[in-house]
Amino acid sequence: MSSEVQVHVGDLLQSSTTTYEVLDFSGEGIFGKVAKCRDSVTSELVAVKIHKDIEDDSTAGAHVFVLVENH
Repeated sequence: MSSEVQVHVGDLLQSSTTTYEVLDFSGEGIFGKVAKCRDSVTSELVAVKIHKDIEDDSTAGAHVFVLVENH
């Protein structure tokens, strides 16, 4: 059973160590979304890959990647 990832701009994503504010989305696909977020503790900008399991929502999750600015 497929489900839609329900995350919107302005939402707060909680991890075990910090909270991320969703600022924008970089992309979306069948397996989830990539959100541009701000770490509420450090103000660092990060990309959060929010993924879902197509068959079982109980394994949905997220991965956090630090955004690197190219100079």
